[in-house]
Amino acid sequence: MCHVEDLKIIFTEIKSDNYSGSGNLLGNLISDILECSDPEQGASDITVPETIQLFSTFRDEMNDFAVITHFCDHIIENLKNSPEVMPDLKRLITEYNKKWNNVNDRIADNFINNINISGKTVLLHSQSSAIISLFKKLKERAHEIDIIQTESRPVLEGRKQAEENAQMGFRVRIVTDTGFTPLLDEIDMAILGADRIYEDVFINKTGSYAIALLCREKNIPVYVLADSRKFLKSAISETQPEKPRPAGEIWNDPPQNISPVNYYFEAVPINLATVIFTEKDQ
Repeated sequence: MCHVEDLKIIFTEIKSDNYSGSGNLLGNLISDILECSDPEQGASDITVPETIQLFSTFRDEMNDFAVITHFCDHIIENLKNSPEVMPDLKRLITEYNKKWNNVNDRIADNFINNINISGKTVLLHSQSSAIISLFKKLKERAHEIDIIQTESRPVLEGRKQAEENAQMGFRVRIVTDTGFTPLLDEIDMAILGADRIYEDVFINKTGSYAIALLCREKNIPVYVLADSRKFLKSAISETQPEKPRPAGEIWNDPPQNISPVNYYFEAVPINLATVIFTEKDQ
């Protein structure tokens, strides 16, 4: 049986995950809600208005992640005329999953069909489910590809991506967020994810702008992998500024007069991206 508190717990756990990329966050969210809404768990006493309100609040709190807001909008819009919550919620999520669950594979296929990555050294930053999907498709050629991966401070989610790729057989060198600069002459391309894409900028983990600028100076192509849900019609100037993240992630007990400033995301001029690969044919 799924109660209001069950959904609140699910949403709280997703909001507290500072390591996973947006695709993995959405996957975890969908899995948890489907488990909660399983009819075998008993009938639910949650009402449609309560559910819509919970999803609306969660959507606003997660507006840094376009795929999360896209999913929540789908649920909110389609639940408005529903007589019952859980049967319709499970159906709506199943339909959504059917349309989007292999989107990263399609992005990876488009990249592989257009870019020769064999024999290349690739710079990766932060963590992205689309990038992991790409390297899963390339693992049979792991011996032909070298990876330089940033740690992606302050929560070091880049290490997790490095581990996943290393487990697939890729040679991975881990560096600090600017520690790739002595290796620029070795790098053939940079591959980044994106959480949102506007007309003139894309939003990704801090450090992406510096990577894109340095790659431009060295004529290194920068490829961005992102599905079409991340393309937003509004201008970046119309969005709410990102709220600072916990200062303690940078320095838990700094001396007097030192104020850690912690932002996770930044805007990167879209003209610094050589190509943005989506699930749609190029």
